[in-house]
Amino acid sequence: MKKLKKLLTFAGLAVVTFTATAQNFESRSFLNAQSISITNGALGYGITNLNSAISSGTNVYQIVFTNLSGNRVVITNGTSDKFNLLKTIPLTVDRNAAFVGTTLATNANIFIRLGNAGANATNAVTFVFVAVPDYNPLTGIGHESTAAADQWTITTVANTAYPQSFKIGFPYGQFVGCGGLMLKSVSSGAAIAAGSDVFLLECVMDSFVP
Repeated sequence: MKKLKKLLTFAGLAVVTFTATAQNFESRSFLNAQSISITNGALGYGITNLNSAISSGTNVYQIVFTNLSGNRVVITNGTSDKFNLLKTIPLTVDRNAAFVGTTLATNANIFIRLGNAGANATNAVTFVFVAVPDYNPLTGIGHESTAAADQWTITTVANTAYPQSFKIGFPYGQFVGCGGLMLKSVSSGAAIAAGSDVFLLECVMDSFVP
């Protein structure tokens, strides 16, 4: 009976050990929409995360997006003007409490996919990410860092060929110890003209998590 108990104990330990070492691939989106027009504002403004300190708390009117239910929405006064299109995602450590990506640079990547509404949409698109050190994934609450070193900017190459896809290695060393990463803003230099709209179709972080 003692031998049987020992075997069961060892088997249980083996199961626990196997579970603890498992790593799962996960893709976390920075968007609260299926697609977002980046250049459709009256003055060509982009999108700002409404939780950011630089936001007025209201979206620019006339931005067009497709919501998660597949419906087209035009932002106006009282219509999705206070709906946050951009998100903060939690950053993850592995089983050894090491930040995602410390083993291989490809362990964490930002994947971006863009489309357009016409041949005039040729400008580059700029994405600004910022650390949220005290982010709590359970409450969704946190405060963005004001340190310049905690901000990371990606600018895509201007191109007339759409759709475009980009995979950029995430600079994990810059954000060690941070609870979350906010997509702070997305903007384009495109002038407002027929067929000039660039649409953000996807912006996700791909990584392996415990």
